[in-house]
Amino acid sequence: MANNIEIPSPGETRWYYRARTIDVIFKNYQHLHGILKKVNDNPFGWDDDSISLIVGLLGHLDRFSFYFLLCLFYRIFEQSSILYAILQGRETDFNYGMRKVENFKSFLGSIRNDVEFDMNYQKAVDEAGSPVTRIDLNVNYKQLYFQILDTIVGMLNERFKDIQSFGFLDLVNPKLFRNWGGKVPSDKIDLLKESLPEVVKLLKMNGVFSLTSASVERSFSCLKRVKTYLRATMTQDHLSSLCRISIHKDILKSKKDAHTLHEQVLVKFAEKPRRLAFLYK
Repeated sequence: MANNIEIPSPGETRWYYRARTIDVIFKNYQHLHGILKKVNDNPFGWDDDSISLIVGLLGHLDRFSFYFLLCLFYRIFEQSSILYAILQGRETDFNYGMRKVENFKSFLGSIRNDVEFDMNYQKAVDEAGSPVTRIDLNVNYKQLYFQILDTIVGMLNERFKDIQSFGFLDLVNPKLFRNWGGKVPSDKIDLLKESLPEVVKLLKMNGVFSLTSASVERSFSCLKRVKTYLRATMTQDHLSSLCRISIHKDILKSKKDAHTLHEQVLVKFAEKPRRLAFLYK
């Protein structure tokens, strides 16, 4: 930290931290350059290792190629940081994230032209001066400018080339359930079956196997109440029917309160095939 300027440490694996570093350096370029120049001109009280590092940093800041690339990557990371925040957000749905990826690719395409290159080049000239060193003069800046943008677009296409096969991720987004009206789109299910068939098997098993023994224990408790000594000789179908009536007695009570229970029992009784012809109206 120098004069209230804190430069974040760039991460080795997360490019988002490098974006924060570029953002701070770009917005405080003149201030940082002035601080390093002041220390370099007045090195009293600084050790040799620090002075060596300051001279090296000042040499980078003075180079035209450094500021040219700083301007370019600042514009790129300014938009990519927004995309990063959207893709990392827990509230982001799949389709919205993919639209933002396409928007970012469109942005890269919009700045890949001679007009945008000239603006970037002129801004570097205004801040760092025209290229004068041998290293800066040997760089084809237009070719470098277009090559950086093409590389990023190519990496995006490679990274997200199979992303449409992950459209089933909408199945875990509760915000979309209301839009589906209680019916899951069949294309999402098909994508899940094609991409993760083993997960589909696990979901089917989860729907069949009971996670607890509560239902089994309830069945045995009901059996203890229904199968008394007086009902020891009933058939299996008769016992199963009585157990279902005992377990779901709330349904019977609702039908009884609606005065439809006896009528439905008579209709069901008359539907069974018998040798006697039952006429029921």
